[in-house]
Amino acid sequence: IILTLDIIPSGFPFHRLGPFGLWTAYIAAVIEYKRWYTPEAQVVGFVFVYIAYAIHIVYTVQLLRICAPAKEPPAVAESAGASWWPGEWRLPSAFQHAIWLVAPPKSLEKGQVDLV
Repeated sequence: IILTLDIIPSGFPFHRLGPFGLWTAYIAAVIEYKRWYTPEAQVVGFVFVYIAYAIHIVYTVQLLRICAPAKEPPAVAESAGASWWPGEWRLPSAFQHAIWLVAPPKSLEKGQVDLV
């Protein structure tokens, strides 16, 4: 949940599937370590393991996709207190509202003679 607060959504949110991989792996482990063996339960356990693998692969690919640099740089807002970065930086657009770079302003406001 915390991760999704920092992501600007674009398309289907595959990154929200990540925590479900843990639960399907947990169900598979419970089936694997149950008291009596049955072939049907083993098949169900295998299915849950492969579902967990698939969820983790999709989650990892989605995180790589949203963390990759954008093809076009995000629009820069020129206002006091807003995030600013050089236009040629290819930052990930999914995190453009959560980027905090500490740098001096591009120009001084009218009547301002010092940055301090």
